[in-house]
Amino acid sequence: MVGPFFALAAQRWLDSSRDKRSRQLRVFRELMITRSMRLSPRHVEALNGVPLEFENKGKEKRVFDAWKAYLDHLGTDSTKDGAAWNRMGSGLLIELLHEMSLRLGYPIEKLRIESEVYLPQLFNQLEMEQNTLRRQLLELTDGTGRRKLPVGMFEQSFPDVKPPDRK
Repeated sequence: MVGPFFALAAQRWLDSSRDKRSRQLRVFRELMITRSMRLSPRHVEALNGVPLEFENKGKEKRVFDAWKAYLDHLGTDSTKDGAAWNRMGSGLLIELLHEMSLRLGYPIEKLRIESEVYLPQLFNQLEMEQNTLRRQLLELTDGTGRRKLPVGMFEQSFPDVKPPDRK
């Protein structure tokens, strides 16, 4: 009588473990796919999913610690030395992805995480152009930029129209 109960409990535990691993793999996959596009909503979403799927204890603690270090860095000022800030952020992201790969049983070398990625130059160019256009449009509309939006008042008047004579 106790056997079926333990079998059911074991099956539920296995299903739960499988589901958790699937969610962890999904987060890892999204971070790997978007690692060269760190401003994409998918990347941000996956990054925010790390503490939901990886615990701050046991075998997952190294992943959690690497995530926390990367998150702390993202909260620092990037305007002082943008190049150094980007290098540091890239290193921390690579460390996070490496720890995740080890934990999930897909050990990927850090150099491969960093170098085996495709990002067309056109993506960066388009993003820079969109940011420039957005900034210039905001400066134009709020009056803080060098360019001013000429605004004129036009008045249109119509001659009085007399109704036709009715006979």
